[in-house]
Amino acid sequence: FTQISQHSALALAGAFVWVWVGEKPRQVKLELTCSLSDLVLKRHDPILTQHYVEKADHFFHAMKLLSDDLPAYGSSVALLAVHSSISLNDAIAVAVTGKRSKSEDHKRAAADLGKVCSAKKVTDRKGVHHLSWLLGSKTDIAYGSKRLDQVFLMAAKDRAERFQAWAYNNFKEVLRG
Repeated sequence: FTQISQHSALALAGAFVWVWVGEKPRQVKLELTCSLSDLVLKRHDPILTQHYVEKADHFFHAMKLLSDDLPAYGSSVALLAVHSSISLNDAIAVAVTGKRSKSEDHKRAAADLGKVCSAKKVTDRKGVHHLSWLLGSKTDIAYGSKRLDQVFLMAAKDRAERFQAWAYNNFKEVLRG
């Protein structure tokens, strides 16, 4: 048995270790005396988080499948790009804060994601910009009277792919259950 320092005990928080208590060794579960939120991402609601991850995956895979025939399904591809990103953002929000944005203004979701990034010290904000672009385009995609050209439709798909890659790189602990 090895006696460990208090500093080492903090590094092993949550683990069961053998420590010397007086003259006898004892197995104890170590607990932190400081906030875990500064050390690791913790999922608040893993079941609801996975629900949103699955929705995002369904939208994302449908987007990829339909993008093989962009002339026939362009608007659907773009709308699926938006909805896959919204669902993945909801998964991040639920996992990190315990709730998703309920605002009717989806653009607020990008601002909320920026706040999550600040709180969790995520310095790469490219994903926030991709999400913001997609959310800003949602009304034009779904209800706009203008015809959407191939360049715009491919941009929506590209932004969704980039957002997903960014999300899984920066929030992998909470998105991969």
